[in-house]
Amino acid sequence: MKKINYFLIPISFLFFQSVTGQTGFVNNGMNINIEQGAFVNVHDFTNTQTSGTDGKIDLDGTLIINGDLNNTSSGNVFINIESVPDGDVILDGANQNIQGSTPFFFENLEIKNSTKTLNLSNCEVNGILTIDGVLDLNQHLIRINNDATGAISYLSGYIKSETLPGSLGELEWKIGNGIGTYKVPFGSGMSSSDDLKIEMQTLTAASPATGSVVFATYPTSGSLNIPLPTGVGSLDTFKTENLADRYWEIRPDYTVKPEVSLSFQYTSDDVDQADNPGMIEENLKAIRYNDVLHKWNDIGLMGACNAADKTVTATDIANDNFYSWWALSEFNLRIPNAFTPDGDGINDYFLKGYKVKIVNRWGEQLSDGNDGWDGTVNGKKVSPGTYYYIATIPGSGGDQTVKGVIMVVSK
Repeated sequence: MKKINYFLIPISFLFFQSVTGQTGFVNNGMNINIEQGAFVNVHDFTNTQTSGTDGKIDLDGTLIINGDLNNTSSGNVFINIESVPDGDVILDGANQNIQGSTPFFFENLEIKNSTKTLNLSNCEVNGILTIDGVLDLNQHLIRINNDATGAISYLSGYIKSETLPGSLGELEWKIGNGIGTYKVPFGSGMSSSDDLKIEMQTLTAASPATGSVVFATYPTSGSLNIPLPTGVGSLDTFKTENLADRYWEIRPDYTVKPEVSLSFQYTSDDVDQADNPGMIEENLKAIRYNDVLHKWNDIGLMGACNAADKTVTATDIANDNFYSWWALSEFNLRIPNAFTPDGDGINDYFLKGYKVKIVNRWGEQLSDGNDGWDGTVNGKKVSPGTYYYIATIPGSGGDQTVKGVIMVVSK
């Protein structure tokens, strides 16, 4: 087995075949070529300079690194990146760090096995980022400079964002004017999977072609949904008990934004009854913050919840409604699950003041009025039991429809 230690003088070095190094590798100002078909396997990797000459690697083969990556040169390490990048960096060790003073510009990057921690911002992947382990963004930004929907290849693990405003862990995807479904496999760390996955389907082309979308997410603490996102002063009329305990950043950087559909995955902790007493998960919908009008409530709630999959999907979002900050909320109106229409003046009406349709368990319509329901049909009280409602709740962005179950209870 051939052992690689330290190269200290600025020369060119060419790898045609597989080489394994059991110790650290320091590129001290060299030009290194790793040809197609060659595999170079090292532990720690450091790229630096000698007498002002940066270390550089022209990577057409595979560089497997099992320890930390450190770039202290003034360049981005990898050069001559093709329009379809063919060089692969595989991070295959335990608890590795990507660090230094200058970001790495990778061709293709594969995250394998345990956690890789990003300790500097603006690292870039120009081909495919493969997630088969954990990539902890650690308050930093990584950029995908590839508009293909498959530029992030997910196998297992997740990308961890989860840090708070002012130090967000962000992923910037230079989607440009691409049309398709882009999936970001965020994860909370509470499981080994991408349990906070974001899906964004672009429906129209954006401009300019150099534009991008920045993704991040973070949980809130306690029942007050704080800290608020950067630049957001309040929740307007939305109540904290109606909100999932999480915010999402999906920030379009365009002159003309695309029309999109968005899918948000959340965790059980985000809808915990301890912080959200009485929340009906199935009623969650998406809301967004208009950073021009500085309002959440200039339009109605969007989309629908699949509680089994813990996802909320909002479709056909117009480009003039596509802003950076998103949350999930029930309707501000807390809808009871039972009432006692016995004429004692207490809890005698269900959703008084709202348009409500009532049906029984056989689907027969019993009532359809604009002032709630008093528990009667044609002036006669119904029997105690289970009934079903369809309510229309007006909002600033239009009417919203809510369906559910209501119990008629006798005292």
